[in-house]
Amino acid sequence: MLALLLLACGGQGPQTADFGWPGADFAGPANRRWTFVPVVEEVANPDGPRLLVQSTDTAWEVRAGDRWRAAETIATWPVDRTGGLTLDNTAMLPATVSVGATTDASEITATGEAEVYYGTFSDTATTTVAEGAWAGDQRFALDIGPIALRWRDPAGTADAWQLATYEDVDAP
Repeated sequence: MLALLLLACGGQGPQTADFGWPGADFAGPANRRWTFVPVVEEVANPDGPRLLVQSTDTAWEVRAGDRWRAAETIATWPVDRTGGLTLDNTAMLPATVSVGATTDASEITATGEAEVYYGTFSDTATTTVAEGAWAGDQRFALDIGPIALRWRDPAGTADAWQLATYEDVDAP
């Protein structure tokens, strides 16, 4: 019986569950910094170039490098957490997170547990963006923020990124 239970639980991706939580709760707070590693052939590469993202009330600043102070700014994305999450003028998360909920640019396709390079998060939302710079699956964890992003950096080093670390920082 135990073997059957373990077999039934193994190898599953994100689980489907309806949270009904505000989309903004998955966006992460202002004054948080995330470090992402590139994903190559479906595997996170901790030795690859780092993507550093720092959140403020109105924007996410993106830098390429290993340390924030020495890294080069490569993008600044406007962010709006009212009514969900709009990032870089793309409505990523709706006002309420549940499977099938949509924005004009994306749809929540899965919720529940998900694993990325950093580790396993129990409460996540996967949103699929149909087109544009953010086309593909984006994944966010409740009260943490982004944990997996599809975005091609200007240097073209990667188009998929997974969370390696995060920390709260002082306001700029």
